[in-house]
Amino acid sequence: MKNEKQSQQFDEFEIDLKDYLQVIRKRKNGILIIFLVVVITTAIISFTMPKTYLASAFIKIGKIKEQKLETLSDLKTVFEQESVLKELAKKINLPPGEKIDKKLLNFEQAKEGELIKVSGKGKTPEEALKLTEKALEIIIDRHEKFFEKAKKVLDFEIETIKKQKEKTRKDIEQLEEEIKRLEGEIANYEKEVKLRSNAYSEGQGLIAQSYIYLLAQAKNQKEEKEKQILNLKQEINNLDLTLQEKEYENVYLIRNTTIEIPAILPEEPIAPNKKINLTISAILGVFLGIFWAFGREYFEKEKLS
Repeated sequence: MKNEKQSQQFDEFEIDLKDYLQVIRKRKNGILIIFLVVVITTAIISFTMPKTYLASAFIKIGKIKEQKLETLSDLKTVFEQESVLKELAKKINLPPGEKIDKKLLNFEQAKEGELIKVSGKGKTPEEALKLTEKALEIIIDRHEKFFEKAKKVLDFEIETIKKQKEKTRKDIEQLEEEIKRLEGEIANYEKEVKLRSNAYSEGQGLIAQSYIYLLAQAKNQKEEKEKQILNLKQEINNLDLTLQEKEYENVYLIRNTTIEIPAILPEEPIAPNKKINLTISAILGVFLGIFWAFGREYFEKEKLS
């Protein structure tokens, strides 16, 4: 019983399939005409449409102390500004009053590394290349200003540290001169105290006490100045460390934006893609033709009935 049902279903499917094929054979000329109309129309449009070329370059955004000069979203925002688009239009020698469509520029993160892909579109390879190169000029000039400002600040900090070191060295030299003077005074006071060590009169005793007081005072001053020298020397060590850090920043942590892969003249247009357009139109033409054939067959049967 089950085998009979399966056989019956198969026969019905075979009959339906024969009917479909019969309709397609019957309407094959119409299907062919529709197919050719769609394909030829698409071909005419594709071959008459203006071509679009794309030129791309890859840049590496500069950094200041491990912080990027601008992010990808910053770049996109910058090139949406009217003033920047006007500057770009001027750079590519557009007629006065003519604007650049911001859709002609594209910025995207490269798949590998920290590179950003900058792309420009044009009706000719030369237009696409020029738009990309001039956009890169604006980015490099903009970042150069950031870079120079950061360099000036860092150079000023380095120069300030060097001046502070020089001033500290002079302070140490001055203190050392004062210590030498105090050492001379201490030697004189010790000599005077020694001369009056056997004094018996009250007057000589008072003079000896005054020299002892001056001697103690001079020694205290010497010790204080020696401590100051130690502190100043420690300050110079700290300044040296800070200076090394700043010089390291100057060499390794401040890097300007660079063009890693320059744009080249594109050889093939990106649009219109004739092969894809014709392939899609061919598939669409076949489906439209078959749809027309079955629709025509249906309405003719309805009319007869």
